[in-house]
Amino acid sequence: MKNIKARALLLTVFVLLGACASSPPVAVQQPAASYAELDATLAALPAGRSLLVLDLDNTVLTMDDALGGVAWYDWQQLLEQSDEREPGEIDNELAVQGILYATRDMSLTEPGLDERIASLRAAGVDVIALTARGPQYRDSTLEQLTRNGVEFSLSPECGPPLCNRRGTIDADHVEAVAEAAFGREALIEHAFKSGRPLSMSQGVAMVAGQNKGIVLALLLRSWSQSYDQIVFVDDAAKNIEQMTAFAPFIGSNLTIVHYTRFEEAVRRFLESSEEQRIVIEQWQRMRDALCIGEKPDWCESL
Repeated sequence: MKNIKARALLLTVFVLLGACASSPPVAVQQPAASYAELDATLAALPAGRSLLVLDLDNTVLTMDDALGGVAWYDWQQLLEQSDEREPGEIDNELAVQGILYATRDMSLTEPGLDERIASLRAAGVDVIALTARGPQYRDSTLEQLTRNGVEFSLSPECGPPLCNRRGTIDADHVEAVAEAAFGREALIEHAFKSGRPLSMSQGVAMVAGQNKGIVLALLLRSWSQSYDQIVFVDDAAKNIEQMTAFAPFIGSNLTIVHYTRFEEAVRRFLESSEEQRIVIEQWQRMRDALCIGEKPDWCESL
């Protein structure tokens, strides 16, 4: 959080000195514990020239309990970093995550968020999702959004240089386009080691954990539509930091919002061995139920 506040201060100075800077001014507004706190910011967006970019997990949608949610995923990532196998660590995490996305219910992070999104679209603001989920989870993700009444803007259409084909864009192409746009030195500076597959359609960009600042900048270069104002909302501090650091490459006025509604719940789970024990037992029961009788092929890898 200290790093985020420091970056916010630097960018505030950048705004004040905007007349002397070569890049457009960047405004940072953070944190926000509810969308109601953003009403004034969103209401001021000009029609036809504004873009709202929303993360999905713990920003638009949230699991009804810990299993498969942000806290669960963050915990598994921490366990993987250990040199020794830790209690609670699961095998084939991405395969398991896909099963959880496909079989578990998700709800809106706040009541009426679907209506807020629809109202903004009706007012002429384009609204898209920019999620760290990989393209392999597209079908289950769209199903979750539909079930919760969320519809994102179908335009603008993504074209070259990033979107050279329909469907999933391969990792090598993503990396080549990023290097051509920003240079290898800038990518190294922003910890972009290599490209990963991504997809952009139906208003949902699925970027497989890549730097969201870099991906958004590439998307903006691949759309026919340009924007004067962009608002980016995400629950993850890492994504806020990356977007802030890459803001000079965005080319539009950018408001960056750290959505903190679930921050305390995630912290509490990561510190509670009892909550972790409960969720692992929950997964084990679910796995055993799914793999009983004539087992699906993926059961052998779990």
